[in-house]
Amino acid sequence: MILPVHASTPFIPADKGPSWDAVGGRLYFNGVCIKRCRRDARNQRIVLDTLQAEGWPESRADPLRLLLEQLPELPEGTPDPCTRLRETIAALNHGQRPWCLRFHTNGYGTGNVWVGVEPRRQSDA
Repeated sequence: MILPVHASTPFIPADKGPSWDAVGGRLYFNGVCIKRCRRDARNQRIVLDTLQAEGWPESRADPLRLLLEQLPELPEGTPDPCTRLRETIAALNHGQRPWCLRFHTNGYGTGNVWVGVEPRRQSDA
């Protein structure tokens, strides 16, 4: 379930772990902004909204698949669920500064989204 976000409520990022400011479009890790999502990054926002609403579980069903199943008809050109999830995960991993989170699927593309903390190695700096 995705909870509504009210613009009048100030967002305070978590000191530990990931947090998502849906109004500002910012992804935080340990209180530091690591990524900004454009308003048109709909699929990324759906995944992040869901993870934030559920307290950042390590795994969960694909929220994109669940959302599209509610539509009476899929828009023309909609990629299959596995491709859509893989592309969304790749976009979530892209552009993080610094790179702190690794999003991935369960390997089957059947709907599990995992969020793992990847420690930065000295050679990554």
